[in-house]
Parts: sequence; structure tokens; C-alpha cells
Amino acid sequence: MLRGSIHGRMAGVDEAPAFFDPWMELRSAIVGQAVKDYINVMRRLWRKETGVEERKGLMKVRAELEEFFYSDWYGLLCDVEPGKMIAGCVRKAMEVERRMIEKENEKRIEEMMGVEI
Repeated sequence: MLRGSIHGRMAGVDEAPAFFDPWMELRSAIVGQAVKDYINVMRRLWRKETGVEERKGLMKVRAELEEFFYSDWYGLLCDVEPGKMIAGCVRKAMEVERRMIEKENEKRIEEMMGVEI
């Protein structure tokens, strides 16, 4: 979902990119890693077992990532609005967490019932 949205044209560049553009790949990798990191941070923040000190560290990383998304550097790398990118990351994190919870619940039900669902 999010990866496809980073492969658009670079902000300020009107010509279409070449079939293989190593610079486009590098830009995509940088933004893609920030997206993965943000999703991971959000998921870890939502967990009950995350301790106070770990939560403080995660909040710092989250702030740093949001600062990156709103930076001029990000604007040169990607033409997706920062707020939309962050909202997409949050949606993806919620989707992954929902699937993990469903999987855990199915496993518990199977164990309780003694049957496979």
C-alpha cells in the first residue's frame, strides 16, 4: 500500500523517470525504511507490556520520524503529503495489529475447544 505511493515522481521533477533509476530506488528505500520504522514504533507503543522507559524511547523515535516526514529532505525524496503518509502508516499498523490479535484469538479458541478452526 504505502510502498507504491513512494514510487511517484520526485517533487520538482517533471520528466518521467527512466525504467531503472538508481536514485529513485534510493529515495524509495530511504522513505520506505522510515515508513517501516514508524509502523513498528506505533505497534510497540500500543502494546500493554511496553514499559515506561521503553515507551519514552519510542515516543522520541516517533517524534524524530515525524520530524523527518515534515522536513524539506522528505519533500525532496517523496511527493506524498507528510500527514497522508503518517496516517497511512497508522492505518497499516492498526491493520497488522488487528490481524495479529485475530490470529491469537483463533489459536486460543482452538486450544479451548480442542479443534482446529
